Amino acid sequence: WFFLYWKSWFIIQEVRKEQRMKKKSCWILVGLMVIFIFSNSAASASTSNGMSLTVSEWVRPVLNTVGLHPETDFLNFVIRKLAHFSEYALLGVLIGLAYRLQPWSWMKGKVALLPFFIIPVLDENLQRFSSGRSSSPRTSMSFQGAAASCGIC
Repeated sequence: WFFLYWKSWFIIQEVRKEQRMKKKSCWILVGLMVIFIFSNSAASASTSNGMSLTVSEWVRPVLNTVGLHPETDFLNFVIRKLAHFSEYALLGVLIGLAYRLQPWSWMKGKVALLPFFIIPVLDENLQRFSSGRSSSPRTSMSFQGAAASCGIC
């Protein structure tokens, strides 16, 4: 009996250790994604616009082959919004994975929503201090929250 007890205790400890590593890995990925989002928000308007225009140049031939010929400014706008949406959707996926690895409780459910309010507020305030950029907190934060919600579902 002692051997069975010892072996089961050892297996349980290994499983717990593996779960702790998964939790840490998920939260590290969340942190890296937040850094990525904030670094994009800290970029100047000309740098950000240059990145969007580069992607627009890659996308334009594909759109032309299907018969769509959008204006450069409109395509650049759509690409910027899609990039922003996908950043926050990926953040939602990562936060959702991190919280799924933890035991559920209603308090943790409420705490799980905090990053979706705090990160967009910090992101919009960071844009205020970036050269040539402006922030529109009400519109952008609702857009970012919707993107993160899509990601977490």
